Amino acid sequence: MLHNGPYVILYQPTEPFGLRTNVKGFVWSPMDWTDFASISK
Repeated sequence: MLHNGPYVILYQPTEPFGLRTNVKGFVWSPMDWTDFASISK
């Protein structure tokens, strides 16, 4: 497959997490980076 055309094999890891309803501003990034400064309770 790689020799016949320009292919890039991508994946998106799964990260299970739980949040309470009073946690605001959490945004999960598929690049495994979280801006903790934007999270509030």
